Amino acid sequence: MQIQTVGILSPGDMGQAIAAVLNQNGLKTIAALDDRSQRTRQLSTIGNIQDVF
Repeated sequence: MQIQTVGILSPGDMGQAIAAVLNQNGLKTIAALDDRSQRTRQLSTIGNIQDVF
């Protein structure tokens, strides 16, 4: 079984950077962004982290 999706628990500065690297290597990144700040949501967009509600 090959890993295809990685959950990011803290999609802030560091989580966004890690997600960007994972995405560059073909992995999908997800996070629950409910109750997260607008800044965190923006970083998630930059890092291509998909919201899973």
